[in-house]
Amino acid sequence: MDPSLMTYAWTGCGSILNGSASGNLSSPNFPALFPSRQTQGCSWTIRVPSGRIELIFHNFTLEERGNSNCVAAQGARLRITNVASDDNQANFTLCGPTLPFPVYSTGNFMSLTLVSATNNVPGFNASYETITDEMLCPSAAVLTDMSGEITSPFYPRRYPAAQNCLWKIQANKGKRLKLEVN
Repeated sequence: MDPSLMTYAWTGCGSILNGSASGNLSSPNFPALFPSRQTQGCSWTIRVPSGRIELIFHNFTLEERGNSNCVAAQGARLRITNVASDDNQANFTLCGPTLPFPVYSTGNFMSLTLVSATNNVPGFNASYETITDEMLCPSAAVLTDMSGEITSPFYPRRYPAAQNCLWKIQANKGKRLKLEVN
């Protein structure tokens, strides 16, 4: 994409990422400690040209200790809207010190809001990229690499109903396949 067509606008704390098929975002001051008591929160809006968004966290510490129960925890929260496979949560929220699994959007946009408490933690950094439904659930993928991994859509989160994914694993003549299911 032509960089002059990409929009990157700061909204005080957070940003609007519009038009790029991939990018990066992080909490304020990352990897240093982010400001506490941001009651208004930091907001990011990601909009890609088409497809879905895969949000991958590379670092994530919103609490110092092991509490990842976002209802009972007292630390910062990252709320994400327009999440596919939200694991039946009305409000998809991440917290704690554990690196989350990737998060997928239901369409071509996603918004995130970070609200901090009195934390003294680094926060997070993440990247996003555009993916297609065919990438999540191929209709006729032929796999010929010597090794690899396949997963159900949105793994390890819940996958949507009525999926019909097809992977054909093909070895070279005279070779055998070994399939391990975890």
